[in-house]
Amino acid sequence: MRTRSLLLLTATIIIAFALATISGGAGRSKSTRLPPAVGSPQGRGALDPPGTINGAVNSELIPDKTAYLMMLRLVAGTPEKQNDRFRNQSRAYLKGMGLDAEDIEVLLELADEFRGSITPIDDQAKATVALENGKPSQRSSEAQRVLDELQKQKDVILTGTINNLQRRLNPVGLLRVHQYVTTEVKRKTKIFPDPLAKSK
Repeated sequence: MRTRSLLLLTATIIIAFALATISGGAGRSKSTRLPPAVGSPQGRGALDPPGTINGAVNSELIPDKTAYLMMLRLVAGTPEKQNDRFRNQSRAYLKGMGLDAEDIEVLLELADEFRGSITPIDDQAKATVALENGKPSQRSSEAQRVLDELQKQKDVILTGTINNLQRRLNPVGLLRVHQYVTTEVKRKTKIFPDPLAKSK
């Protein structure tokens, strides 16, 4: 099967995760759950489609990069959410990971840079998918090619941001971020299969 196109699907999961986590506060992360709208177990009668990876059950199947992507998006927010209130929420979230003030500001800076680089890619992916709306079967080859190329661009940006985190965070802070991302974030993540992706 073709590699899942996660540009839009992962973004949907991230938004749900961010809303649940920010509203609940970093100190209450253990009670955070994904909303029923994205296949949460809380949705009565809702079944995940075949091929869904549920981090609460198989966290080892959630790639590290996907978990870091979610964390960065959560901390950075969307362009519309750049205000003092959201910034303070992000600081509280990072403080809940056990980071000191210096590492918090470094991570916020890198998350902002990541958002600035990734937003145009997200916008192009959404526009590409929107053009396919109403088509009954598989995604067109051209649309899939565009999404695959955008995914490659996003992977390069994400890898660079993770490398900068490793370079700029204090060793203790880096360890705490990695532990949080690979446990808490993965546990709250679901990756859904792309129903329109073509088989090879």
